Amino acid sequence: MKARITHLKAPWPLGAKVGDVVGFESAPAWAVGKFEQVSDDEPVTLAFGEPVLIELSGGDASEIEGLKAAIADLTAKLADEQKAKDEAGALALMAQEQSESIISGLNEQIAAAKAEAEAAKATAADLTSQVADLTAKLKAATTKTGSK
Repeated sequence: MKARITHLKAPWPLGAKVGDVVGFESAPAWAVGKFEQVSDDEPVTLAFGEPVLIELSGGDASEIEGLKAAIADLTAKLADEQKAKDEAGALALMAQEQSESIISGLNEQIAAAKAEAEAAKATAADLTSQVADLTAKLKAATTKTGSK
């Protein structure tokens, strides 16, 4: 099967460009949707090279073990940092809840104090009225007594 490249977001051979024609025995999964099938008469303009085996060890076993140890150490540090972050988040949430509770309590105290102040104000007005009445009665009594 031959295919013309329509999208480059795939592992095409080095130097591939849109419009190049490649040959496949069958379409690989990574290429689906990134090519259009062409006739077998179409000339191949880009060929896949021979596979290359890459040595991944890169050094002796002690180097690899050292890298594994470094990765394990960094993974442990990352886990510790995540745990610390989670604990800090939990503490912040707890502090926020406590602050909200304290604020709610203070708001209740303020409301109660306002109610007491209104009651005291009403009582003071009532007492002021009673004092005015008594003062008027006293004045009237004094006037009657003084006129005899």
